[in-house]
Amino acid sequence: MLMLCWRYGFYEDYFAQRTYIQVSYDITEPKTFEREVAPLLKITDGYSKMIIARTYQPEYHYEGIKIIDAAEWLLSENDGESL
Repeated sequence: MLMLCWRYGFYEDYFAQRTYIQVSYDITEPKTFEREVAPLLKITDGYSKMIIARTYQPEYHYEGIKIIDAAEWLLSENDGESL
């Protein structure tokens, strides 16, 4: 089940694993990065958070938010385990 949350973000309850997902094309500019992480940093319920963007970098974390390259996420074969 996927429900819209914020303007471009999603809240996913995938096999009872809840994840907040923010999607952006490019987060290389500091202003854009801050805009994308700000809503996720305000959430304090303990569920996982992720940004999917075209980063051209390996997966990394920022203040508890998993940041993954869109191509890497789309090509993953782990049936949602990367969430």
